[in-house]
Amino acid sequence: MSLANREKSKSFNVGDYMIVYEEVMKNNLARECFRDYLQNVACSDESILFLDEYERYKQEYSRVFDMILNQPNLSEIDHHCGEIYDMAEGLMYKFIKPESEKELNVGKPKIDLWKRWKDEISSCSILEFESFHKVFHDLDPNLLFHDIVTSVNLDLRIDQFPRFSRSPQIYTLLEKQGETFTRAIAVDISRGYHVDFRFKPKDLVTNLIFDRDLYFAFSLMEDSPDWQTIENSKKTQAQFYYSKTPYVFEDQKHKGMHMCKVVCNFDYPLEDVWKVLRHVISLDEPGRTVSNIRQLGYIPPNSERKPQMNVDESADPSEYNTLGLTFSTCELDFKVPGMKKRDIPHTHTTIYDQALQGYVNVGHTSFFNGYETPKDCVHADLFIFYYVCKISPYRTRFTHIVYSDGHLPAAINKIVTITMWKKRALYFEKIFNKILKDFTDNGSRLIREGELTDCFGLDKSARDNLQAFPNRSWYEEYLKMLHTKNPTPESESASDSLNDTVSPYSAPSYRITITVVEGKGFTGDRDAFCKLCVNSPNCCIQKTKSRKTATPQWNQEFTFEPLFRNSPMIITLWNNNLLSKSEFLGCVRLIPMRIIREDVLFDDWFELEPLNTPRYRNTPIIKGGKIRLQIKWERLIQKIETAHYGFDEPIENSRIIRDTSGKGIHLRFKNLDTSDIESAEGVNGRSRSAYFSGFNYLESSYNPTRNLTEFTISFWFKCPSIEKDFSMLSTITSNKTLILQEYNNNNIHQLSTESAASHLEKLYTSNESSSPVITLSAQPITSNTHYLPSPRGGNPNPFSLSVGGLSDEKKIRRLSLNSLAALNTSFSLKRGSNSKQAKKDLTDESIISKSGFSLGTKKIEFYDCRGQSLVTEFKLKQKSTPNMTPSLVPELQTPTNSTADPRVDYEAIFADILSLISDSEECYLTSDASRSSLSLRIYDEPEETSESFPREELFDKDAWNHVAYVYSGDRLREYINNILVEDQKCDFRILGCGLNRLYVGASNDEYCFEGFKGFLDEISIHNYAMNKSEISKLYKFKDIQ
Repeated sequence: MSLANREKSKSFNVGDYMIVYEEVMKNNLARECFRDYLQNVACSDESILFLDEYERYKQEYSRVFDMILNQPNLSEIDHHCGEIYDMAEGLMYKFIKPESEKELNVGKPKIDLWKRWKDEISSCSILEFESFHKVFHDLDPNLLFHDIVTSVNLDLRIDQFPRFSRSPQIYTLLEKQGETFTRAIAVDISRGYHVDFRFKPKDLVTNLIFDRDLYFAFSLMEDSPDWQTIENSKKTQAQFYYSKTPYVFEDQKHKGMHMCKVVCNFDYPLEDVWKVLRHVISLDEPGRTVSNIRQLGYIPPNSERKPQMNVDESADPSEYNTLGLTFSTCELDFKVPGMKKRDIPHTHTTIYDQALQGYVNVGHTSFFNGYETPKDCVHADLFIFYYVCKISPYRTRFTHIVYSDGHLPAAINKIVTITMWKKRALYFEKIFNKILKDFTDNGSRLIREGELTDCFGLDKSARDNLQAFPNRSWYEEYLKMLHTKNPTPESESASDSLNDTVSPYSAPSYRITITVVEGKGFTGDRDAFCKLCVNSPNCCIQKTKSRKTATPQWNQEFTFEPLFRNSPMIITLWNNNLLSKSEFLGCVRLIPMRIIREDVLFDDWFELEPLNTPRYRNTPIIKGGKIRLQIKWERLIQKIETAHYGFDEPIENSRIIRDTSGKGIHLRFKNLDTSDIESAEGVNGRSRSAYFSGFNYLESSYNPTRNLTEFTISFWFKCPSIEKDFSMLSTITSNKTLILQEYNNNNIHQLSTESAASHLEKLYTSNESSSPVITLSAQPITSNTHYLPSPRGGNPNPFSLSVGGLSDEKKIRRLSLNSLAALNTSFSLKRGSNSKQAKKDLTDESIISKSGFSLGTKKIEFYDCRGQSLVTEFKLKQKSTPNMTPSLVPELQTPTNSTADPRVDYEAIFADILSLISDSEECYLTSDASRSSLSLRIYDEPEETSESFPREELFDKDAWNHVAYVYSGDRLREYINNILVEDQKCDFRILGCGLNRLYVGASNDEYCFEGFKGFLDEISIHNYAMNKSEISKLYKFKDIQ
């Protein structure tokens, strides 16, 4: 092997690449490796087996369908229909049927499909179908299994695939197959997650120029080992380069992509060289290889439009463009007898980058509506880049790069490409020097404006872009991504237009520092040492050293990085034996990031326990032995980028970013009104609410495999009229029955819509119970202290929710805001219903009052559903009383005496605990700038039967409003227009929704989301808990008029 080849092989490092799910599934070797991993390591291969059999079924369906079209024999058609039906039935009974051999775990889509199969398809024989057309319509794989395939791919993508991408199996395959194979299915992340700009085939036909196109061009300017020098016998100062490095995910259409580069310096000022470039590339002279040059149109830049990351190839550029776009076409003649010309319709833009002090022109081939390739031409694919920059006042560097596929025969592709490029590069050097010499009088003057042509309008595009983005440098943004694996928020907000984003599972991003301090409880003098092992890539086993003693003092610090969010750690204790194998003494198993918070030092003793492995399962351990550990963890990446997701189908008349990568959710669209929502697939047909399907990387009690325990949900809305109970955010289970949750001894009971509605009605009209816990009083309140006016105006007669009938043996139970809002219910705050309240309880009163409930006559503790105190720092001694066992739904009778004081005995908690316990400076301000606590109210208005949700007092109906939910592990905070209005201690499962749908909108009496009549924008979900300053940045980011 030559020295060059050895150096090149050393430069290839599997760890520098991140495999891409779609490309792995399309590559036979990589897919087989993934299948082997699922079968032998994950022991969960039903998903990929289903996809394998589904693809075979899809191919067979297509083959049989084509055969039937050409088959006049009805008996043969009947036979083929039976074959397709048998294959579909096999898939159903193997993967879809409950408790089948390989049942898929995809929730509601599977249930719906099985029900449809039993009720509509399998219940009829083939002969009973109305027609063979209906047979094939019902058995069409794209219709029959569409939802299942989507759910299976999504589950594989975010669950097993991240583990597989870091497994020894894939690393071994990539090392064996080499760099070319690796680049076909992976992206290079060695210099940052956004530096390896790879194209998909559709990126070379879109009519837009993205920021990533500019970043890609900048990356090609730099020298790298893959550039090969093109030898040239003619005398020239230009440097020629050639590269076969693939920058498009390989497919059959783009296997012939080649890249060529020329670099040349001219001893003339920048402006002169720039004018010559504009003139030369638009020359249409006889004998040139490039001819028939035409400009087809131009769209000016739009600085008010947010940069796009990706759109459908058929998108209208005028609706999405940020930069000024020029649409042109030309023809390439290879000058080879019998070979057709290549037609190159392309879109390009020009910028002046202040950091580079030069002009950059970037473009690629496109498909224009109404444009047809000439009959004597063949379409070619191309990415083109021109760059002129100032070296000194009278010296300029010119760089020209072409990444193209002329669709030539493979045997002559490289030879013809290099030959053509040498001719083009020499022509550029010759014609540049000639024009510069003639029009500057040998450098004695500058070229005057208008002396040379500019058929492509490059100068206009550059000036328009500079005026639209006067202080922006795309090259500086590229450098920030080059030197940091995670761009700063400022750079993200400036560009935010990368093709691919980082998955929440794309890379480990945490560091754990653990100090093994000492041990105790050991018998005899032992030469004890510890092995520390973390389940994460690139983290090797580390161990302590000590002398023989019964109480070893290690005091040794170890650092592990990078780690995943929930990387488990095992610390094994051994007795060193010089003559034989070390003796196992016990182990400690823990997940550090689940027991401590970030940047908090945790110091505690851990008791030894057995190691549940075949070798050591029955090995005795030291009983009573303990190890003292000090643990601290921190983030290596402060923020993992939000992934992006959109509707399954484009929404008409709206500006939506479409990305079905499945890595997360970030739906962004501008001024989406109700008519747009109604026209979209993936929207409730009876309503106008937007939802996101496949939302399943929040941890859920129904889907315990998810392990994301922090998130931030943020969106903007503009709503002139908020209908009824405007619910900011809610989740619905697959059967849509989760309306109330009753916590009874930590068990969750679900109440259906009908039961919840009828039970709420009983709450209003029930008799007084012998020992009421929650009392709903109908007595009017005379004091107007701390009450907000009715949103509808007038003088409402509010009901108050007070707490009565309580003793030391009972604990106050509270209603949560979310559950009440879902049932069109809200209660008013009543301050100090008992005048005998002791002044010494004022501190507790001031805290508890913010929760919207009054105090009783006794000192009372507030508890969440797990029995943890929310308010007071000490517990009162409780009298021994029988265990409380509240009923699921008390059967309360409506009183015959309508004048009776309605009360209810209901000892359960709805949903989770509501607590508004915040610092004084975080209380929100009402419109009249007076301090107020959160008010939960019911308005008694005879003219109106519907109830109003008092939170609309916080919203500006004529402007955009911002809402953010932040979950930090044990608390859920809500911000409205950058004001903290709710801070509740809650279980992390409060927003877990598995594969169910996340709705943003409003609900009616039947808990069907109808949506508010207004606009939504910037709905995003981040996989970490934002702090108050980050929420403020989100709030300030909105600039829509």
